[in-house]
Amino acid sequence: MTSELQRYFSRIGYTRSAGPTLANLRQITWLHQLAIPFENLDIVLFRKPISLATEDIYVKLVDRGRGGFCFEQNGLLGLILSFMGYAVSYGYATWPDEDGTEIAPFDHLLLQVGIPGEPDPWLADVGFGRQSPARPIPLVAGREQHHPETGITYRVLPSERQNRQWLVQFRDQDGSWALLYDLDLRARGMSDYEHRSQYHQTSPESHFTRGMICSRSVAGGRVTVADGKLILTGNGEREERPLAGRDEELAALREWFGIEADQEDHA
Repeated sequence: MTSELQRYFSRIGYTRSAGPTLANLRQITWLHQLAIPFENLDIVLFRKPISLATEDIYVKLVDRGRGGFCFEQNGLLGLILSFMGYAVSYGYATWPDEDGTEIAPFDHLLLQVGIPGEPDPWLADVGFGRQSPARPIPLVAGREQHHPETGITYRVLPSERQNRQWLVQFRDQDGSWALLYDLDLRARGMSDYEHRSQYHQTSPESHFTRGMICSRSVAGGRVTVADGKLILTGNGEREERPLAGRDEELAALREWFGIEADQEDHA
């Protein structure tokens, strides 16, 4: 096992083999989301440019104990799965924004994963926040998959849209199916996502430049620092604790995510 795999496995608390099996893929995608937060701290707090070079992503999320947004989260996962022997390609997803317009192409990176001995590919996505699938989703039309870790049920259907192969739905609280996103899984490179990464780091129109977000899954829910609050969800309940100023925000980042602002100032 390479040193890079060992350090990543230690970061997420993974103790099984490095073999490219479905069981291992399922465990890694969930442990990753428990350990590595979805966050934009370099953009709004530390004021540092975000690199999409895989070696830089690895150092930030693994060696420095940080998190990141989708390009970093799924970029790291894709790198690790490739090391393990999975067949990995990068695709993107789009979905309607709050005003009904479609999110731009390449705005969200996710993975298509091939498993040796498995006839069908799988979708893996650890960078979509609270609706990220806890497990990989089979790219098989109509097969429902319930994820007990989050209580969400998903299914995949063929897309009738141009340049989209699949759409992913999740079952809403009223039992109806709602769109999660449309998929274009034609293989891409990390450089294809650079312009959207720069947009989210610099544009006042991006939600990533408007305020802090740091969030990760926990057993039965999530823990989040956002909008001047610590938000704890689980078992159908939600608790919000106000954070009085930057010092309390930094203390919450340290307590719940292990992120030390002083270390980042010198990184």
